[in-house]
Amino acid sequence: MSVFVLYFFFFSHFSLFIFLLFFFFSKQKRAYEIRLSPVGSEMVIRARHMMLVCNWDLIILHPPCTCLALSGNRWYGVGKEKHHLRVEAAEWTRSLWERAKVVCPRVALENPVGVLPKMADMHPAQFVHPWMFGEEASKKTGLWLHNLPQLQPTSVVGKGEFHVTKSGRKLPKWYNLPPSEDRWKVRSKTFQGIADAMAQQWGDVL
Repeated sequence: MSVFVLYFFFFSHFSLFIFLLFFFFSKQKRAYEIRLSPVGSEMVIRARHMMLVCNWDLIILHPPCTCLALSGNRWYGVGKEKHHLRVEAAEWTRSLWERAKVVCPRVALENPVGVLPKMADMHPAQFVHPWMFGEEASKKTGLWLHNLPQLQPTSVVGKGEFHVTKSGRKLPKWYNLPPSEDRWKVRSKTFQGIADAMAQQWGDVL
């Protein structure tokens, strides 16, 4: 049976999609990636349209986290100049999540620790870290799951090195990067071990 997988990635998850594509192809399943950016009404319309053009068996969503992550509170928090962008992002993400559940029997959404539980009444089914899947790094990531099992750790290793800033803030060493045009891409990446687990474990239920 041919199973159709719609994979929405919005920024830097191309390597994860390539892995999923080859994995699902090896099991005679098809995967499609839809690259959408930036957040806005046009992207909402395109996203909803793509959800309706096929009978999808699995949709995986990686919506932008810039406005939603707690790490952006000093720019997007209450009373800040960009707070309205956080409100819009939360509403948009909630709309996308609800629409995906209507048109597809299995949906996953990935986002870091952020404001979705409070601002969109969206509570993750679980949190995962790369170190639970064979990679020595820490990145607390929430997974919202609809008719999908929680990811099970595949290889628990060390939590990776940390850096303490001058202000006393403790950050994973891989995350502590100087300003650059590509810093957001590195910080938002999905680690390969988690990608492998998604493909293996969720692929098995299709």
